[in-house]
Amino acid sequence: MRWSYPAAGAGMLLRDGDGLLAAIILLLLVLSAWLLLFAMAGQTGPFSGFLFSSETWQSLCMTPAGGLSWAVAGSAGIMGAAMAVAMMLPCALPAWQHLRRGGEWQRACAFIAGYAAVWIAISAIAAAAEIAAKQAFAIDPGAAAAVLAVLAGVYQFSRAKTGAMAHMRCETVAEAGTGGMLRGMHYARHCVRSNGPAMALMLATGMTDMRVMIGLCAGMLLEKIAPRPLTARLVGAALLGTGAAWAYGAFAA
Repeated sequence: MRWSYPAAGAGMLLRDGDGLLAAIILLLLVLSAWLLLFAMAGQTGPFSGFLFSSETWQSLCMTPAGGLSWAVAGSAGIMGAAMAVAMMLPCALPAWQHLRRGGEWQRACAFIAGYAAVWIAISAIAAAAEIAAKQAFAIDPGAAAAVLAVLAGVYQFSRAKTGAMAHMRCETVAEAGTGGMLRGMHYARHCVRSNGPAMALMLATGMTDMRVMIGLCAGMLLEKIAPRPLTARLVGAALLGTGAAWAYGAFAA
């Protein structure tokens, strides 16, 4: 059974009160995470003072001069959790809706929890690694981003990418485990295989580069909606073009 996003199951969603409530909660979580990331990035606008001042949020994502500490680890955890919810949670919505359409509402919610837990942990580790790398090495962000973008673009054309995308189809979610959370964690594992190289761009561009984050989120969501080799190649071509542009800007300066 194929899943068409976002029209498929819309009528069922509106008729299912519990499903509608869960969808609203997920939407609010994603929107809150994006607002937090915009605040941490120092973006101006009506939400620049979301909950706390922009300076408070920006202080969380500034690389400290000293060594790693509990405060740094806490900041990395907040950054990683916000990034995972904002970017990766939308990518699981097609599979989540597929489970709901199969009458597995509770397992669908557990699926989201398992999926989010894996990505929050990975994103927090990546945020800490970014902070540690900036403290330990004098890295040119432009050159590093260009290299990582080209490598991620090449990966999009590989057999490993095609194999990982085979597990991104909504129909395979039911085969991922007996429990909803196990299904979510299993799905996240294949998602890491599929999108990990692209997400590694954040190590060079920073966890608060909103243009990169929005572009990556759009590309990954497109791959979940249409998990086909052609989709991966289109995203790969975009990454290669971006990497080439960044390389020109970094080495021509």
